[in-house]
Amino acid sequence: MTDEAKHPREVPGYEGRLDELVENLGKLDYRTLKTILDGLGDDLLAQARADERRGREQLASALYESSRSAHRTVEVLDRVCRICEPYMPKNSK
Repeated sequence: MTDEAKHPREVPGYEGRLDELVENLGKLDYRTLKTILDGLGDDLLAQARADERRGREQLASALYESSRSAHRTVEVLDRVCRICEPYMPKNSK
C-alpha cells in the first residue's frame, strides 16, 4: 500500500474544499464534534501504537501527543456542552 493510499491528501467521498469541511465541522453541534474528535484521537492512538511496534519511536511519540491533544479537546468540549446545556432546546439531546 502506498503512502498516498494510507494517508490521502483529500477526504474520500467529500467533494468540497478542505476549508469548507473545516467550516462545516465548526458549525456542528458540540456533542457531534466531540464524537468526531474522540474518534480521531482513538485513530491517532492506534497509529501511534502501530508505529511504536515498528520501532518508529519519534513518530509514535508525536502521534501519542496528537492523540492526547484530541482527547483533551473532547474534555474541553464536554465542559462547553455543560455550559450550553441550559440554553439548548430540551429535545435536542
